[in-house]
Amino acid sequence: MLVKNLIKRLEKMNPEAQARISYKDGEVLLFVMAQAGHDDIVWLESESDCDMISEIQARFDDAIENGTDELDVYAQMLEDGIDVDMVRRYLGDQAADHMQKFCESHGLIGSYASSSRFEKLKSALFNWGNDYIEEFLGFEYDPDWDKDTIDNAMDEVYQQMDAEDLEKFYEKFCIE
Repeated sequence: MLVKNLIKRLEKMNPEAQARISYKDGEVLLFVMAQAGHDDIVWLESESDCDMISEIQARFDDAIENGTDELDVYAQMLEDGIDVDMVRRYLGDQAADHMQKFCESHGLIGSYASSSRFEKLKSALFNWGNDYIEEFLGFEYDPDWDKDTIDNAMDEVYQQMDAEDLEKFYEKFCIE
């Protein structure tokens, strides 16, 4: 498909819709790529298509090297779909905690206080098994999915879930 045709098709879509790879429950699209000096090929990448440790670290390194404002760096990361939970997965708690505090204090994100509560819920769901995971997800997932893929799907549902619905799951699994 030519980029101009893709643009025409996307113009008809909800601009707030989340772009995904391959199918409606696929990974979230993170990057649109083109080789430098060769604009005749464009490709799309999701989290599993690239080395996220290097990608995130390169953003931090570039910001230090070029004196980019921390607010601008985090705002762009969030816009690109690189959130606190993703930073935590790839760079650990120290980098994620710093990002979280900075972004909260500058109004880029709301409080992540419920995030650790959600991690407890995910653990309970994994312990209780597939039926409970699928109830949370709202769909039957592919039996070939590994734990990381299921975990990522739960993260995506969590970010879009209504607070009342989420609270019902916390209550069901006695998560304080």
